[in-house]
Amino acid sequence: MYHTELHSFDSALQQLLKTMSRNISSGLDRIDLMRRESESQALNQSMLESTTVGVVLTRNNVVFRANRRAADILGVAGPKALEGIRASAFYGDPDAGRWLARKTYEAFADNRRAIFEIPARRMDGRRIWLRLEGAPFDHDDYDEIWSLIDQTEQHQAIEQQTLLANAMSSVQEGVIITDAQQRIVYVNEGFHALTGYTFKQMHGRTCKLLQGPDSNPETVQRIHAALQDKGAFVGEILNYRKDGSTFWNLLTINPIRDAQGRLSHYVGVQRDITDLRQLNARMEHLAFHD
Repeated sequence: MYHTELHSFDSALQQLLKTMSRNISSGLDRIDLMRRESESQALNQSMLESTTVGVVLTRNNVVFRANRRAADILGVAGPKALEGIRASAFYGDPDAGRWLARKTYEAFADNRRAIFEIPARRMDGRRIWLRLEGAPFDHDDYDEIWSLIDQTEQHQAIEQQTLLANAMSSVQEGVIITDAQQRIVYVNEGFHALTGYTFKQMHGRTCKLLQGPDSNPETVQRIHAALQDKGAFVGEILNYRKDGSTFWNLLTINPIRDAQGRLSHYVGVQRDITDLRQLNARMEHLAFHD
């Protein structure tokens, strides 16, 4: 009797131990899986942080994960603050969001990356320009991966260049910009009107083209000396137009230096003072021949 009960107890104990063993093994497997998932997530996040561009992973247009650079670009405290936000929250307006979604779908359907340069709005309300590159990604947690580059400074530079070009075009005086070797890289419409030369005809050449037989050699030498010293010049010189006619030019030349203080360009402004000189000559004649 005792032997039978002991055998029954041993069988029950063995079954219990087997069950516990399976549970412990299953639990350890789950712990190991969780550990590996955690390590994988940490590795993925580390990889995201190693790049210099913003990276955002989305699913159904909702941010699943992002790196620190993306958070900085979009104006939030950190990557976690982006999670769960709809990507369309950063578009300038709803129409832009719909257009972007349509173009993204077309690109992905054609096995192409989606590439855009669009105006966007940070979470703090500041307007920026973004370059976006997106690709589909087959993953349980996200279906698209996007890179973000802040192009705001580049767009501002382009806007400033456009403004400067428009301003230069409206100036009546002739304006020339040369490189440090005095080769012409820009002339405005005022220069064309004054001399008859177009930018295409002057590009890469020097202003010596405007000098002729009656240009004062001493003035030419003064200009040359100022440029050799990387300095400025102000003076009057007789110049020649494309058609061979002459005009008196009140010439101002100033050097332009880069952020390191090195000479990069010269800017010259030309003003036709022929009528003024003729008027002064007549007044002097009248003063001495009254």
